[in-house]
Amino acid sequence: MNLANSSPERAREPAGLFAGYGADYLDGAMMALPETVATGEAFFLCSGSERVFTAYREELEVVASAHCFGTDPGAAEVHDLAVLGTGYAALTGFLHALALLEPSGTDPEWFAPLAARRSLAARHGRVPAGAGPGGGGPLVR
Repeated sequence: MNLANSSPERAREPAGLFAGYGADYLDGAMMALPETVATGEAFFLCSGSERVFTAYREELEVVASAHCFGTDPGAAEVHDLAVLGTGYAALTGFLHALALLEPSGTDPEWFAPLAARRSLAARHGRVPAGAGPGGGGPLVR
């Protein structure tokens, strides 16, 4: 079983390789935060060999509930990317809301300090270090 994140196409490549050796292949993704492992909140997305999924489902579910999306090894990756895309969209919306609050002077105490938000965004190449009010640059590039 491969749990590395990739594309649907790259998830299908090993399936062909393993089939050439007479081995079954199961691709998947684990959707969990560290604190949710072995709780009802964590889950596996799997696709590929139904025989392997059925044979090892009980072992997988010690760590997280397991769901199979059929025999196409790329199907789990499609679902993984959709879930991750939704999460990133929610995070981006939240960060955008923070950016909109800055020019209005609204900066409640429970928000992270402006400098820390700029530093985090700059490290990930999303916002120039001098951006924002008084910084002379755009908030997003």
